[in-house]
Amino acid sequence: MPAIPNRPTFASVFARRPAAPRRGLLPGTRVWVTLAAAAGLAAVVSLAPPLPLGVDTAAQPRAAALPVPLTSSSSTPVKVSPSPSGPAAASPATTTAPPAAPAQGGQQPDAPGAPRPSARPQPQPQPPAPAPAVPGRAIVGVQSRLCLSATVGSDGTALVLATCDNSPAQHWEAVADGTIRSVGLCMDAAWGSTADLTTVQVANCTGNRAQQFRLNPANDLVNVQADKCADVYNRATAPGSPVKLWPCNGQDNQKWFWR
Repeated sequence: MPAIPNRPTFASVFARRPAAPRRGLLPGTRVWVTLAAAAGLAAVVSLAPPLPLGVDTAAQPRAAALPVPLTSSSSTPVKVSPSPSGPAAASPATTTAPPAAPAQGGQQPDAPGAPRPSARPQPQPQPPAPAPAVPGRAIVGVQSRLCLSATVGSDGTALVLATCDNSPAQHWEAVADGTIRSVGLCMDAAWGSTADLTTVQVANCTGNRAQQFRLNPANDLVNVQADKCADVYNRATAPGSPVKLWPCNGQDNQKWFWR
């Protein structure tokens, strides 16, 4: 291709362009600013003490971001006071409480403020039922002041004097058929005898004349069939003294009264 006259070539133009001055290897202003900010952040992180175990780090207050002066004349990092940390700075609301121990026997613990059931009253022991009243009254000897007793209260038991203790064998009852009874048995002249020193006893009730006794106004305890008195043998006054039939003589060992 023929050359165009009067048109400069690339080589001539490049040769006439002045050379650009060479720059040094020093960083620019933006590089210094970035380095200063990174150094300040590293100082803040290194000065903050480590958080204790068990504390929620999300609840720790953040350190206030302090402005870092943008200056190209100095790269000295700015010291920032460390934020408070440790157990005193932890929020009470974020403290992890230990789980409550399960109640014994699989029972759930009561909710706070829930009313507790009152204790179930224990049954009180019932007092023993009073013994049924034994019908009749005691027959007491005037001389000894002891009671006429049927002792064991069985058929054929001889009557004796005994210390008055309100036992059933000392309760006597005059019945309309003329008998005097205790513990379901009748006062009786043994074997239906009318002889002196016949034993006075208790026997199964038959209603015969040997079982007819009466305590008259003179305080004589008389067997109707024998017409003799119940007499404390040998005028004894000790407990266990026997009672016999003997002709009535008005002495104190033949005298009795109801009590």
